[in-house]
Amino acid sequence: MKRLSLAALVVIPLAPAAGWTQAVNRLPAPAPARIVVYQFTSDLGHQALATGVARSLVRALRVEPAFQVMTHPRGARGGHDAEFAVTGHVAAEDRGVRVTVQLLEISRVALLARESVVVPDRDGPAVTDEVVAVLVARLRQHFARRPAGIAR
Repeated sequence: MKRLSLAALVVIPLAPAAGWTQAVNRLPAPAPARIVVYQFTSDLGHQALATGVARSLVRALRVEPAFQVMTHPRGARGGHDAEFAVTGHVAAEDRGVRVTVQLLEISRVALLARESVVVPDRDGPAVTDEVVAVLVARLRQHFARRPAGIAR
């Protein structure tokens, strides 16, 4: 009889801990940030790079679980509106081409971040891929640093 009660004492305290772990594992993942990417502007002669970077950025963000890429800032048929917008500009400079991207919080009309990448002055998928990889990494870092509950 004493062995049974001792076994019960050992098992009972462990049961809530196991249940707690299962409950934590079932917590829903945070909702992805609803984001819209606008067409980038550019200096004369760099429109192809601007268009390529904007389109590639959309494709890259679509596979990121932290983002829900929207085609329009207003939600369709009563859906949620976009929370964030990405705008960009491509401009020539002495060292090459500067691609600048701004992250905006739509509801507050606030600039949250501005990132720039300078690449050689040449077109092609390698340049576009390089720029997009850097920009996606920086956007991911920005959203990872944001305190919970802001703009959601």
